[in-house]
Amino acid sequence: MSTLVGALLNGILTAVPIFLVASGLTIVYGTMRVLNFAHGALFMVGAFLLSQFLGAKAVSWYAFLLAALLCGLCVAVLAAVIEVGVFRRLYAKPHIVGLLASFAILFAAQGAAQLIWGLVPLSQQPPRGVTGPVHLLGTVISRYSIAEAVVGAVVAVGLWLLLKRSRLGRLLRAVADDREMAEALGIRADRMGLTAFALSGFLAGIAGSLLAPVSSIDISLAQTYLILSFAVIILGRPGSLRGALLAALGLGVFNSLLSSYVPDLLAFGTYIGLAAGLLIRRREAITA
Repeated sequence: MSTLVGALLNGILTAVPIFLVASGLTIVYGTMRVLNFAHGALFMVGAFLLSQFLGAKAVSWYAFLLAALLCGLCVAVLAAVIEVGVFRRLYAKPHIVGLLASFAILFAAQGAAQLIWGLVPLSQQPPRGVTGPVHLLGTVISRYSIAEAVVGAVVAVGLWLLLKRSRLGRLLRAVADDREMAEALGIRADRMGLTAFALSGFLAGIAGSLLAPVSSIDISLAQTYLILSFAVIILGRPGSLRGALLAALGLGVFNSLLSSYVPDLLAFGTYIGLAAGLLIRRREAITA
């Protein structure tokens, strides 16, 4: 029983940072209809920057959060530069052009990361005070994983309030619903696109910072969480934050259960979960 409880708790805890990565993707797609594969590179840069800023040393929790916030802001600026320099020129082009451009940016960013930080994976110590295990509901959970999930949940709630309760959120939703009508009403769609990219970059930078202490920091991070994020978006339906959250929780718990009971299948967990989710959705559509 403790194994099941532990798997469920770990799955929920790991779902929060996955949701942060995926939420940035779904905001950009929902607003500008861009499938941004370069988003994985933004997440990777966030992890590298945190290790760079902190020198891989254990610092206080407040210093860690401040560094994570700084990483998020730096990555937000990078995402804004990418939108202005690349994607803004491609909105009128066929979608495949933007897709190929995002792949090019991803590979270029990975190459740049190799030149700047080298081929040897970096690491980052968790902040002081949140190391070691904690006993919860008869199972052992990493103290940092709990703190990471709490911070991620706070960011997720702040994101929801921003998109649902603020004027900026209403403008972004207006452009997402009907760009031509929004522009006719005086809303600058190009500014909303820039805002969506900057917001997605901020979320990616925060997520990369939070996962840096529990991950090997190298260029493979870009693909690892990019695949997870796109699986979450597909299962949760593109443009839906609520769907992305539910899909992240589902995939997180599913992978955690596989890790505990069928570890040989863990490498295929995301693909199995994605296939199962699509089959369930198709069956619901047929019976509806």
